[in-house]
Formats: sequence, structure tokens, C-alpha cells
Amino acid sequence: MKNFLPAIFRPKAPRAPLKFVRGRFDAASTNPDNARHWSSAEFLSADAEASSDVRRILRTRARYEINNNSYARGIVLTLANDSVGTGPRLQLLSDDEPLNRSVETDFHN
Repeated sequence: MKNFLPAIFRPKAPRAPLKFVRGRFDAASTNPDNARHWSSAEFLSADAEASSDVRRILRTRARYEINNNSYARGIVLTLANDSVGTGPRLQLLSDDEPLNRSVETDFHN
């Protein structure tokens, strides 16, 4: 034990000074390559930006894409089917299993 205690209290070697990493956000910089991309960016909120004219244009373009783009149609149908499904389904959980099946079958037909 005598040899162990001095090792615990031995002074540590001095550390090298910390180096600071200079970082930046690419999206915060405007340069000739992205100036055109950011030219339409505004400080308005989504609610303030979505006037009735803007909503009408977006609705028209979305309908056009759904009608003329099979990928867009598939995405919309998938979202609708996963969110809404095919309609309500009944599942009874009473103690009488034959009654449960009978009522569920009558409901579905």
C-alpha cells in the first residue's frame, strides 16, 4: 500500500494549451455560388407568407403534380391510406367470443 499512495498524489504532466476550432454555418454565408438561391428568402412566418393567393397557387401546382406525376400520386395515396385507412373497423372485446365474431361480421357486411 505504501507504493500505491504516492502514485495517486503524483502531480500530473502539464497539458498542452487548448486549441479552439473555428466553425461556421455554410447556410449563413452568402457568396456568388448561393446568392441566387437565397435571394427569395424572407423573414416572414409561414402564416404571414401563406396569403390566399399563395395558397391558391400552391394548391393548383400540387394538384397538377398529383395528376401528372405518378410518384407524387403514389406518395399522396400512401399517406392517405396510412392516415385514414379504408374506414372504421369494429373490434369487440367482451367475454363472449362467438358474440364478438357475430357482431363484427354483421358490422363489416
